[in-house]
Amino acid sequence: MNWYRIIKIAVPLPNVTNEYPNLPEHKMWAIEDLDRDITEKTKQELDKDERAYLDRGGYGIAYDYSEGVIEKITRDIRELDNALEIMKMQEKNNDEALPWIVKVFDAKQIQGGENNNEIPIYRLLLEKVIPLTEQERHIFEDNLFPMLRINDLELYLLKLKDSDNYIYRTYEEKMLVISFIKKMAPFVNHIKRNHVETWDLTPANVGFRGDQLVILDLGVL
Repeated sequence: MNWYRIIKIAVPLPNVTNEYPNLPEHKMWAIEDLDRDITEKTKQELDKDERAYLDRGGYGIAYDYSEGVIEKITRDIRELDNALEIMKMQEKNNDEALPWIVKVFDAKQIQGGENNNEIPIYRLLLEKVIPLTEQERHIFEDNLFPMLRINDLELYLLKLKDSDNYIYRTYEEKMLVISFIKKMAPFVNHIKRNHVETWDLTPANVGFRGDQLVILDLGVL
């Protein structure tokens, strides 16, 4: 079998204003699963709204849904459970977004149930944030676990400031790293305080709300 064969998407995935990607088969399995499991009835309900394809994850697809809102269609019940828990925490926070994770506007099951044989499908409406740049991803990846292992993040930052300049290609690069670490420190404190499992916390799963670093993928919790 050629695992790198290019394949195309067919209905009943929801209609999009752009196009679904043509990807190597080994990267398509999550999209293919949804393509297989979403019923025509569910598709018709989803097609009442406009959306643009954005990205795919392990269990679902992210869509650019409306201004400031990402729609996630997923087969992962953990994402629904996590979203509902985040919404409860938001209620206790005067319905404001939490400082370490995207705001959840809505979360519900849109297909399946105890009385039918349909595969359960869930829909989340999440705050849209700005993904990390390639350079920011490298800084995040290099520093997350060292920062998680220590208690004094101020000392960690001081050591970075005092580090020899030869480690960096330019002075501007060193300043960029230090600036990013300053924004990363409160994020690390929040995920420690909220006992977030970090084994699946990658640079692709975080982004910026203004200057605030937040988790954007509820599946990592």
